[in-house]
Amino acid sequence: MRREFIQLARAWYGDTVVNMRDILDDLTIHVFDDQAFIGEFGIEWVYLNGRSVPRLVVFNDGWRALAWCDDLIQRLGELNGQDVPPASLAVVLGELGFDDVTPTERD
Repeated sequence: MRREFIQLARAWYGDTVVNMRDILDDLTIHVFDDQAFIGEFGIEWVYLNGRSVPRLVVFNDGWRALAWCDDLIQRLGELNGQDVPPASLAVVLGELGFDDVTPTERD
């Protein structure tokens, strides 16, 4: 199994995409099994009651990927109610073995 993430605000195209969506930042998580893509889900930051707060976003074709990330779900449970910034959550992902594959430079 391989798990990776992209932090939108750090990506070379991040400003454009953030401005198109009603979010502040996003960590998109991809899950692979034996090089086959399993699925993806995201944690995005939005303004809520004047604060930047994260929310988990997963479409029905990403539920299997979410199921392969029970360690992340456990860690998020430990952070319940905290307004964790994207950079801090990226560190948590690294600690859990997720690879940061954010494309910071345009090819």
